[in-house]
Amino acid sequence: MQNETIYIQFITGILVVLVVLFVSLIIYSLARRRIRKYQEKKFTGAEEYMMPIIYGFMDKEIDTEEFSARIRSRYDLKMAYKNVNVIIDNVKGVERERLKTLLNIEEYHRYFLRQLYSSKIIEIARACVYFEKKVEANQKVMNKLRRLQHHSYPVICYAATLALINTNDSWVQNTALTVFIAKNNNSTMSIHDIVFKYYNNSQDEEKTAQFLFSIVSNSSTPVKSSAAIVKMFPELGFYQLIDPLYTLLIKLHRKRIGGRLMAAIIEVLCELYHPELDKQIEDTFFWASYDEPVRFAVVKWMNEHYRKEFDDALFILAVDPSHKIRIVAQTALLKLNASRKVTERLPADILGEWHEIERSGGAHVAAL
Repeated sequence: MQNETIYIQFITGILVVLVVLFVSLIIYSLARRRIRKYQEKKFTGAEEYMMPIIYGFMDKEIDTEEFSARIRSRYDLKMAYKNVNVIIDNVKGVERERLKTLLNIEEYHRYFLRQLYSSKIIEIARACVYFEKKVEANQKVMNKLRRLQHHSYPVICYAATLALINTNDSWVQNTALTVFIAKNNNSTMSIHDIVFKYYNNSQDEEKTAQFLFSIVSNSSTPVKSSAAIVKMFPELGFYQLIDPLYTLLIKLHRKRIGGRLMAAIIEVLCELYHPELDKQIEDTFFWASYDEPVRFAVVKWMNEHYRKEFDDALFILAVDPSHKIRIVAQTALLKLNASRKVTERLPADILGEWHEIERSGGAHVAAL
């Protein structure tokens, strides 16, 4: 009987706890919903209030001091910042520059400086974006942004670097770029964004080209980063780097290092054209490299600049372990116009690929 009483009390206790948890969850959900609706209402009201003020500033009806005085709350501050940013990205010239001066008001600076020291990743990232758009940043902000370049989250490193590169100090820009590129976990897209930002903010194209080449040719720079930067040179119009790139290619080949970077340089020299490259490819046996990216870059060069002297190398590459290299090599051999000769020289297990390439005319290459 006593055991039954204990059991009933135990079950009752569990039910009470469950009921309390259920009621608490309902109260919490209702409270969250009310808070969300309240905030949405406040943000909507703030946007309706601030938009005419923003347009009044654009029309020079008020100045930054009066704009700042009309901000009543953090809701006004956030909605003004959100809409000013949208407009900045969609206007040009004098209007854009005038709107950017709003980012310098003290209310914004205090708000985003607090967020820069926040423990929340999203707030730090937003603060970095603000200081990227801002005309100037003080020394305290600079020092914090430099520390954030070493943050464990790549997105923070990226955002902090963009903010530092947007300064007018070339030493700060160069240092920020060097620190960022030295990291091993950067994505190719983030490297492109940072380098383009650096290029667009530079005042001297020649110095910019030379500085980027110094990073690329530095043995301590991750090969992935160097290769990503090199591939940008044609788009940036750095034709003055053709000879230095060619020299770097030969140096890497002799040391048997940096296969991925060698491949990128070959691709770029194909595009920018270096008169010695085709002869060097023949004489130094780049096509026999242990690095697949190098063999792939070379075989693409051979396909685009086919000469009969390439045939022996192409027959070797036509049986390469890499499928994409075999496809390009066999496509190049189509230009030999001697299908029977090619068929006789290729091993039986490769003939299926060769006949498919014959039928398609090498259409597969475009997809590689």
